[in-house]
Amino acid sequence: MKENPGNYLLKIFKIDDKLISENLILNFKDETKDVPSGNFELYKYLHGKSTEVISGDEIKEMKNRYVNKKLELVIHETRQFDGVPDGYF
Repeated sequence: MKENPGNYLLKIFKIDDKLISENLILNFKDETKDVPSGNFELYKYLHGKSTEVISGDEIKEMKNRYVNKKLELVIHETRQFDGVPDGYF
């Protein structure tokens, strides 16, 4: 998504064993640091160390290893909201 360059999003397929029929794609903040949400977090996750610079080729290689992988996560809402729902006004 163009409005989230360099960040990874969660695409939700199931909630409480119920399949989701619509595209539900969310920004997320993982306070455990187990699920990377950006390029630099992903670099540290995959390589076990931080870096200040990542080349375009490295980003492509990391995305091939990580993006679009299905994970089963236990998630809870922390009552932190950002923005206004579509059609609110």
